[in-house]
Amino acid sequence: MHKAQSQIKSVSIRLYLLITIAMLAIIPVVILGIISTTTSRRSNEKSFDENRTLLSNIGQEIINNKITYYEDTLKTLIENNNFNIEESPYNKLNGDMKLIKKTDESILNIYYSDNTGKVFQILDSKLPDDYNATEKSWFKETIENPNKYIIHSPYQDKITGKSAITIYKAVIKNNVPVGVMAIDVELSELADQLSSIKYGQTGEFIITDKDGVVISDNDKTKIAGTEPTEYNCWNQISTGDKGKIKFNYNNSTYEGYFETSELTGWKLILKIPSSELRKSENDSTIASIIIIFAIAVITLIITMAIARRISKGVNSLKDGMERTANGEFNKEIIINNHIREFIILENSFNKMQKNIAKLIKSVDNSAINVNKNAINSVSMSKEVAMSMNQVSETINQISSGTMESSNNLEMISHSMDLLSQSMNKIEEATESVNGMAIKANDLGKDGIKIVKTVINKSYETKKSTESVKDVVSEVSESIMKIGTMNKAISAITEQTNLLALNAAIEAARAGEAGKGFVVVADEIRKLAEETSVSAKQIDEIIKEIKSKSELAVDRVLETSGTVDDQEHAVKESEVIFTEIVTAIESLTEKVSKIAEGVSNINNMKDDVVEKVENLSAILEETASGTEEVSATAQEVTASTESFVDNFNNLKDMAEELKEKIEEFKL
Repeated sequence: MHKAQSQIKSVSIRLYLLITIAMLAIIPVVILGIISTTTSRRSNEKSFDENRTLLSNIGQEIINNKITYYEDTLKTLIENNNFNIEESPYNKLNGDMKLIKKTDESILNIYYSDNTGKVFQILDSKLPDDYNATEKSWFKETIENPNKYIIHSPYQDKITGKSAITIYKAVIKNNVPVGVMAIDVELSELADQLSSIKYGQTGEFIITDKDGVVISDNDKTKIAGTEPTEYNCWNQISTGDKGKIKFNYNNSTYEGYFETSELTGWKLILKIPSSELRKSENDSTIASIIIIFAIAVITLIITMAIARRISKGVNSLKDGMERTANGEFNKEIIINNHIREFIILENSFNKMQKNIAKLIKSVDNSAINVNKNAINSVSMSKEVAMSMNQVSETINQISSGTMESSNNLEMISHSMDLLSQSMNKIEEATESVNGMAIKANDLGKDGIKIVKTVINKSYETKKSTESVKDVVSEVSESIMKIGTMNKAISAITEQTNLLALNAAIEAARAGEAGKGFVVVADEIRKLAEETSVSAKQIDEIIKEIKSKSELAVDRVLETSGTVDDQEHAVKESEVIFTEIVTAIESLTEKVSKIAEGVSNINNMKDDVVEKVENLSAILEETASGTEEVSATAQEVTASTESFVDNFNNLKDMAEELKEKIEEFKL
């Protein structure tokens, strides 16, 4: 047991306390740190969601206000009551456009193109002579969508060199597009307004068109560029309406949000470096780690002091137990610890040690008395054992004679059992033969009844066969009559066909007056031909039926002969069954006499067996009684010998116990 326990890996109480207290102190702090970090992350994400929604709404509002303003400008210019493109001279149109341009410095140009391709603009620059606006994509797209404002993708104006967009609107008169009015708008003012939208320290707000061309960026050099298309999330931005994004660009990780303007289709992209977005989370995590480390150090110091104090008391108790285990009961343990539990352990252990010492002294006195009594008991047990051996020998002689007589009776009883079994088998076989004879007699009688029934059925079958023969003969005669009638129908059909042909010829000679009759005659001819075909088919069927009926007559004649043979065989079977029944009745009578003789022998055998069994039972009881007496004597002898051995062992154990007790220091 001690060896098995020593193989188990042990842990000192100091280390155990150190680990336990440290875990109890650190685990809650770690959990608190995780909760704090998670809460910070969720709060940060919630703040980001709220701010990006606000910023997106601001951006949407700036774009919508700006675009709507220029769309309204185009609408005012087109719907001006004093402005009629077909009647007004170019000067009036030019004057209206210049007046509008003066109100807004962001307007670079206003121009109009009619359906001939001619362009009227406020700028002095002259277009090429072969310039035809109707061939341009912007003109075609605007005419195809007369009720929509078309916004051109950002571009760099060739005259001013500034980034700009163009807004187009079809001019409609009498529900028919008659031209396109356009306004070129410089983007710097819009870009300045949008670039003022910021998130955090380095967050950016970028506006692009649906193709990724930059409309607004904090870095003005990127306007009209396509940097956002290089983001690995551009496919998500270009195909989606809005959503969160995360991407890597120029070895930096960014997170953000995008949204699509319903008015222009432009993409509003808010991006911020992940390092800035997650800064508060990282700070919270670092603070948690520092707190956990500080608490761990403090906990270790306090735990080591507590563990050292407890370990010292445990070691004192261990030393005292080792002394007691070595047999020293004359020294008390002193723990020198003010912990109440250790004081209780010290008092309890010292009290236990004193009680054990008293117990050992008491055992020593008892061992001396046991040794004396064991010596006296050994001599008495030897005398009893000698007397019981003599009694056992006498009983064994009586038992052997009784057993021999019992064995002879058992042999007689066994022989009678074999005789009884043989007689029982004969009786069973006789009963079985008698039963089979009765059953065979019944079956023979049933067979005679069945044979008579078969004779009656054979007679009825013979009559039915003759009736079938008569019916088949009548059917054959009827078929012959049908054949004769079918030949008459064929002759009539041929005559009808000939008459229809003659009627058709006569009708043809009659000309127009006979055309209707020709049709009727032709139909009659066709009907006659179809009737002729049907008559031939009927004739073939009649021949086939005639052949089958002749074959049926032959089969009926064969069946009639078979029925006669069957009737003769059945009558012979009736004679044989009658003879079998007579023989079985004779056999049954003889078997009954055999059974009666076997029963008488069985009754006599039972009387003999009963008397032998009674005598055998008496001898067995006598033998059993002597065996029990002999066994009891042997048990007494064995017990006496065992007592001698036990008393010897007890004497030896008492001496050994005295030697062991002398090893203790009391």
